[in-house]
Amino acid sequence: MTPPTARVRLLNVVATLMCGGTEGQMMTLCRSLDAKRFDLEYIGADNRAHRPIMIHRALFGSFERFIGILIEETGGELPVWLAPVQAIALPIADRHVDAAQAAADRLAQDGIRVEIDERTESVGRKIRDAELQKIPYMLVLGDREAQDGTVGVRRRHEGDLGSMQIGALAERLRPLSTS
Repeated sequence: MTPPTARVRLLNVVATLMCGGTEGQMMTLCRSLDAKRFDLEYIGADNRAHRPIMIHRALFGSFERFIGILIEETGGELPVWLAPVQAIALPIADRHVDAAQAAADRLAQDGIRVEIDERTESVGRKIRDAELQKIPYMLVLGDREAQDGTVGVRRRHEGDLGSMQIGALAERLRPLSTS
């Protein structure tokens, strides 16, 4: 049988993950002192009261810690499949909002997380804001795109990828959005 002091030492375990050369706490499993604070006790085999050893574990917090480390290590530039917003439609003027909505609806049918920036800002400002938000794909829609049923595609850090049919863009993004 393992002596009580060895069992207590075994309970004081902290799992760590080496991430980018730095050590960060990912999950905790340790002895808790709350049994005394809550005045908990049990009756042992000797018919006497004993203080239990409580074990504290932070498994729920592990996911949050993992996401925090992931965001820190990637600078918030998540891969397309993990980005909260995978594409954003940027209508040049108010008259292009309907075309942007149609494009967004088509992409959403394929499971792509897409939003529309309907603000009355310049398209350059909308692109800059989308870059700062680290949105992977920007879809610019003007008169020509609305008429042709296409979108001007921009990729974060790569710039203009040219004009594409919305169906072709959906085919391109579908594997990236679920990888």
